[in-house]
Amino acid sequence: MSSWCSYISDISRDVYSTMLRPGLRNLPWDPYTEMPSLEGRVIAITGPTSGIGLEAAKRLALSGAKTLFLLGRSEERLSRTVSVLEEVQFASGDKKYTTKIVPVRCDLSSVKSVRGAAKRVREEEELLDVLLANAGISGGSGYSEDGLEMQFATNCLGHHILIQELLPNLRRAASAGLTSPNSQRNQDTTRIVLLTSGAHAWCSEAALSDPGGGIGTFNAMHLYGRSKLGNLYTARRLAQSLSTSDRPEDRAITVAAVHPGGIVSELGRESAFFTKYLSPMVLWPVAPWGVSTLLWAATAATRKEAHGQYLVPWCTPAEPSTIARNEKLQEHVWAWCEEQNAKLAQE
Repeated sequence: MSSWCSYISDISRDVYSTMLRPGLRNLPWDPYTEMPSLEGRVIAITGPTSGIGLEAAKRLALSGAKTLFLLGRSEERLSRTVSVLEEVQFASGDKKYTTKIVPVRCDLSSVKSVRGAAKRVREEEELLDVLLANAGISGGSGYSEDGLEMQFATNCLGHHILIQELLPNLRRAASAGLTSPNSQRNQDTTRIVLLTSGAHAWCSEAALSDPGGGIGTFNAMHLYGRSKLGNLYTARRLAQSLSTSDRPEDRAITVAAVHPGGIVSELGRESAFFTKYLSPMVLWPVAPWGVSTLLWAATAATRKEAHGQYLVPWCTPAEPSTIARNEKLQEHVWAWCEEQNAKLAQE
């Protein structure tokens, strides 16, 4: 079985590389040639140690940004990632790439850890121009240290709270772009981008009655879809809230949700069969496809193109599923996240 699967996987990879890939190189926006300079800006990304997050971090390390915060669970993996990014900068041969790379331990499944990470970012920098909520887990089941279903706690609630904790820094960056626009900041450069997935459509309305529960009632992939729907709800609700705010700096913050496409990553690492044999046949490589829509939304799209949008491959706004457009459910999930944020702050 193993040798047969390896044979099929190798054949599919060869066919893809020699016949299909050359004809699929024409992205509408290429992050390797078209990403603008981010000189002087401050960026934070979650999940930077593998997959889409690592490739995005490599590009951001060569963007001219002032500071790049790497928020991840494992200090060891963060340390390795810092070394990789510093090697990327050195290998470029260009001394202008001096972005300060700051690793910050952040376990998104733990509200305490999220708050600690946000505090570290706030202490290090007064402004934050771009927040990429990229991290995610898939598969498996269990509860977080706060007693919530692990996938929703990590993928949705953790990012929801991180955004709220860093909103003051984002507001200051947006305000600077409004009051003193220059080549580094203007009214269109402050961004919050959340990674979602087409899997959001897998979620049922019943699974949203208690976003922090459902273990034993719904399978792991259903719960994964719920967490990605939560990210989409967060992006859409936050975009609406900021757009109608009385504060000019709020109205200058762009918020988008990005579905990167079916990309080779570690999300399915619990499934050795899928990761080893099937993913080369059915998934796109991280570079350049996996990061194209994400980095376009974060650095190049106009506010009109990205704000409040569900962006899909490649760099295209699309209408999400029916359940994602249900504003009653959206408000319910948003209120639940806010309630958990307030409740867990007191513990």
